[in-house]
Amino acid sequence: MYNIYTKNNNHNNVEENGVMKNKVKKPDLNKYVDPTGEMSAGKFRFEIWLVKNKVTIYKTTVAVLVVFSILSWTFSLWKWVDYGVVGFWQDRDMQRSLAVFPNYTLWHNHFAPQPIAIVSAGTLSGSGKKIDVYAVLSNPNNRFAVTFDYYFVVNGAATPRNNTALLANEIRPVASLGFEGSSGGGAEVILENFAWKRISNHNVTNVEDWQKSRLNFLISSSTIVSPGSDEGNAGTAIRFNLTNDSPYGYRNARFYVALQKGESLYALMPLELLDFQTNETRAVDVRSYSADLIGSDILVYPLINIYNRQEYLQPPQ
Repeated sequence: MYNIYTKNNNHNNVEENGVMKNKVKKPDLNKYVDPTGEMSAGKFRFEIWLVKNKVTIYKTTVAVLVVFSILSWTFSLWKWVDYGVVGFWQDRDMQRSLAVFPNYTLWHNHFAPQPIAIVSAGTLSGSGKKIDVYAVLSNPNNRFAVTFDYYFVVNGAATPRNNTALLANEIRPVASLGFEGSSGGGAEVILENFAWKRISNHNVTNVEDWQKSRLNFLISSSTIVSPGSDEGNAGTAIRFNLTNDSPYGYRNARFYVALQKGESLYALMPLELLDFQTNETRAVDVRSYSADLIGSDILVYPLINIYNRQEYLQPPQ
């Protein structure tokens, strides 16, 4: 009941069981201001929250540590079981394998280039007492080119030493032309001082196509003129047009011109063309002084090391 006689009366007075009581309003801690200025309202609220939740924080921390301990011990136990079942035997096998030293020479032989194969060797009659000594060689390696020295031994006499290059999978003759000797008896070719060059797959993907595109020489209008058929024709004349159908020019394009019939070789003549430009055609006239020429097929074997940059002409500006 409202008491109009009570000074400063407010609505905090309530009546309970017929008795008037004064209801005290709780203080608002958010509005607390420390008169000394040593504690801010935020810090004061945090301290109150910390006191109220101290037990909860303790229990939560203990629970987290218990869970962490359980997980740690579980992981450790699992690792020990895994080692006992699997890891122990793996370590034993590793120790056994380390006790045996591998034979790396077998790996070296596996990745090393295969040796040059000698397909055939022989002599060809020339003018006077001179002969041409030759051998057909094969490089069986797909990704190795090689340079090497070679010479021949004919009836115990050695020919001068020459140097040449054999490209990957290339089969062609090498020769010592105009050697003083007799064509009778056998000829032995000696190969020395090999320098192998691995062809990187990063630079050349398809070795066969790469080499063919750079050694694309075409023969046209070929004729074989017997001795005495025209004026000034000493020896058998092999005449043809040779076109450089590759996209590159060569400083000193060297070739062997072979006169063959099937697989049989009857004459081998050198050919050298300086500054042989791309798409250029040159008339060729080479002579053979062999007395028993019966070949009918004219073949040209390039002697150009296309892996040597010095072989190429600079492109026109």
